[in-house]
Amino acid sequence: MSTELGKSTKDKESRALAESQILEASNLVRFNVIDYSIEHLVNKVASEEYYVPEYQREFTWDKNKKSRFIESVMIGLPIPFVFFWQDEEGNFEIVDGSQRLRTLEEFVNRDFRLGKLNILPMSKGFRYRDFLESRRRKFLSQSIRGILLANDTSTSTRTEMFNRINTGGSKANEAEVRRGALPGPVTDLVVELATNEQFVEMTPISQSLVDKREREELVVRFLAYTSRYDPNSDTHMFTGYKDRPREFIYEYLESANKAAEVSPQIIDELRVRFKTTLSFVSEAFPNKFQKPNLARQIPRARYEAIAIGSALAIQENAAIIRNVPDISDWMDSPDFTTATTSDGANTKSRLHGRINYVRYNLLGRADNG
Repeated sequence: MSTELGKSTKDKESRALAESQILEASNLVRFNVIDYSIEHLVNKVASEEYYVPEYQREFTWDKNKKSRFIESVMIGLPIPFVFFWQDEEGNFEIVDGSQRLRTLEEFVNRDFRLGKLNILPMSKGFRYRDFLESRRRKFLSQSIRGILLANDTSTSTRTEMFNRINTGGSKANEAEVRRGALPGPVTDLVVELATNEQFVEMTPISQSLVDKREREELVVRFLAYTSRYDPNSDTHMFTGYKDRPREFIYEYLESANKAAEVSPQIIDELRVRFKTTLSFVSEAFPNKFQKPNLARQIPRARYEAIAIGSALAIQENAAIIRNVPDISDWMDSPDFTTATTSDGANTKSRLHGRINYVRYNLLGRADNG
């Protein structure tokens, strides 16, 4: 029976671009498959040669989940792969599987007492040392299959894998992951600016988005795009951007933290740029970053257009701070609405288009759109 459901509605160019993107993303993940004994894993976790990265540390199983996992190992059920990445010191970051490995180490080394069990109820309350010696040897000799990622696997790829495949039940949001994975002075600045009184007032969002640290996401996007802006190219405006803002932001934040460690004045420069732009937007845009209906949300595409477009315009002509342009003839026009729709919002052309729309209009140039 044919599996064809009809002809594709996508043109040849779109399909080729999609295929190219799939191939490029596929090349981000290279790995080897290795079998590890539980004894080996327990010893390595205990010595911290195999370590849990900061962004995962607060996500832990409760006693029932730990007990069910040990029960699964005891009866020989298949255990999901564990993912590792080897750092420069030769130690292994546990990309995914930290709950399982921590549970094994706690059971074997730290007298974890099993709770309620469904299949092995007679083992309830047992510690590792309470089992027969033969059972303990069999337990330690069981193997778990591991995936060892290539050394050049980026932080953004590793954290993306954690959020997509982790089996712990609780997932960190992007801001939480970045805080743990990429600590440093610029990361601290992002947290600081996200709570800036003027910024909070200009970004009235729901409590749910506040809890998800949406303001940190907006701040880090501003810093990343304005810092990577290339004034000599309208086709490659943001150095290193390839239609994937998550990867772009991680790479920026990682390098920016290192740079700020060497040159602390970078932090002051970023802070001034952000606050100067806020003041300008507050003066020039009656609704700030909001839509005219004043909904309690700040669409990222709209925010990027206004915030980054304004920052780049100020960079090109600081006089607009003193002589604020009249935006009434183009702001919230159909053209601007189209430029800031979310459909395909992260493609390079759409990102450039919406930012340049604001930038060019603020500068009084006719080549917008």
